[in-house]
Amino acid sequence: MTMEREVKLKVDDMAGLLERLTALGASHAGHRMQIDRYLDMEDGILSNRGDTLRVRQEGDSCFITFKGKQLNDELKLREELETQVGSCETMLEIMKRIGFITKITVKKVRDSYKINYSKLKDAVIEVDQVDGLGDFIEIELRDNMEVQEVRELVERLGVKWLPIKEGYADMLAALRKH
Repeated sequence: MTMEREVKLKVDDMAGLLERLTALGASHAGHRMQIDRYLDMEDGILSNRGDTLRVRQEGDSCFITFKGKQLNDELKLREELETQVGSCETMLEIMKRIGFITKITVKKVRDSYKINYSKLKDAVIEVDQVDGLGDFIEIELRDNMEVQEVRELVERLGVKWLPIKEGYADMLAALRKH
C-alpha cells in the first residue's frame, strides 16, 4: 500500500511565485496538460465512502488511480494506487460498461520544478493552473520530509500556508452547486 502525503495551496501571485522559484535555484522539470476524469457509480458509492477513482490523460499516456479515504492529518494523507494503461478511451469505455460514469472532468496545465532547499533534497513543486479554479501548488512529501521544512519553503515562495484538503474535482463540484 502506498500512502500519498501532500500539501496543496492556493497561489495568489503566480508571477511572484515563479520569480521566487528561480531566485531559490529551482529548475523547470516539465510542462504538461492533464485531463482528469473522476468516475463513480450513479449512486455515488465511491464518493460516499470518501474514495476517488480517476483516469488521467497526459499527452499520449494514460493512468488510472484509486485514492482511498483521507486520513486525519494536517496535510492530505490517503492511500493511493496507480498504474499506467494503454488507452484512456478504452479504459473509459471499459469503466462505462461495468457501470461507472464520469462525474466531473478537471483540466489543468502542470509545471514541475525541482528544488533543493535546506533539508529538502530534490523536492518537486507542482505548479497547477486549473480551469475554473485558478492557480495552486502541490508538494508531495516523501518519507524524509518534515512538514515544518516544507512550510518554510512555501513561505519563502510567498504562498500563504493554508493547506487545502479537497481535491480539484471536489472544489469544482462545490462551485457548480452554487
